Amino acid sequence: MIEFHTVEDILKFVLARVIFSEKIYRRLADSVENTAAQAIFLALAQAEERQRKKIEMELYKIGLTVSEPDVSELTEKEEWPEWKFLAKRMLIQDAFELAIQRQRESFHLFAEWMGKADKPEIADIFFQLSQEEMRHLLQLEKEYKSIFPERTV
Repeated sequence: MIEFHTVEDILKFVLARVIFSEKIYRRLADSVENTAAQAIFLALAQAEERQRKKIEMELYKIGLTVSEPDVSELTEKEEWPEWKFLAKRMLIQDAFELAIQRQRESFHLFAEWMGKADKPEIADIFFQLSQEEMRHLLQLEKEYKSIFPERTV
C-alpha cells in the first residue's frame, strides 16, 4: 500500500487519479452511441475536471504547482486493466459497468486510506475525497437503474 507522509504527496497522487478518471469518462462518452449516456459521462468528466481544479488550488495554497509532465508520469503508473476494453463503440451497459467499477474502487481506496491515516488533516482529506467518490457512484448507479431497471449493479 502506498504511504503518504505529507498533504503534498496525497494531492499529487489524487490529482493524477482525477486526471485519469476524467480521461476515462471522456473516452466512455465517445464510445457509446446513446446521447443520454454520452451526456452522463461528459458530466462526470466535468465533475472530475472541477475536482482537478480544486486540487490544483490546494497545491497552489501550499506553494506548489504540478507541471504536466509530473502529472503524466503519475497517471501512467495508474493501473486500470479495463482501459483496453474501451473500444470505439461499446454497449452502453458495459460502459456504465466500467464507470461504476472505477468509482467503487476510488471510494474504497480513499476510505481505506482515511482509516489508516496517522494525522487528522490527512484523514480529513481522504474523508472528503471518499465522499466525492460516493456521490459520483450514487449518481452513476441512479442513471444505470433508470436505463436498465431490470438489472442490478
